[in-house]
Amino acid sequence: IIGATSPGVGANSAIAGGGIFIDSKCTFEMNGGTVGYNNATRHEGGGIFLFGNATISAGSIIGNRTATTFDWGGGGIFVNNDVTLTFKSTGTGSGTGTATVRDNTANGLGGGVSGCPHAYISIGDDTQDSNTGFGSISNGFAIYNNTANKSQSGYPTNPRLRTNDN
Repeated sequence: IIGATSPGVGANSAIAGGGIFIDSKCTFEMNGGTVGYNNATRHEGGGIFLFGNATISAGSIIGNRTATTFDWGGGGIFVNNDVTLTFKSTGTGSGTGTATVRDNTANGLGGGVSGCPHAYISIGDDTQDSNTGFGSISNGFAIYNNTANKSQSGYPTNPRLRTNDN
């Protein structure tokens, strides 16, 4: 699929999940490509709205936007209640990829990635470190330069966000 400014899903608009909306009976796996320059006009998930579990190993989620100021946001990706999003490393060597979530905007919370308080967001692979319980990232992965225009004040935090930055 060729988008407006780059290959992949792009230049789409929807009430929620401007680029891709994953229903609760579905799963989503991203191993490359681009979800870019999409817009959620009323609710969450400018690029991707996840109502089903997802794994992202490679590809770009770039330049998406959500206009909501009363929902959880998620300019790039929104993760709904009791859904698991895993950013998983694809290893090292030839044929491996990197995943990037960048330059996304939410008028609400979570410019790059946002989840409701009951969502599960994991950064790292399936191999857990015995000391920290977190997975590891052995190849490039980046979430940066995203903008959320609403502060966290008054909203609950997501205690299920897991990273391995200890």
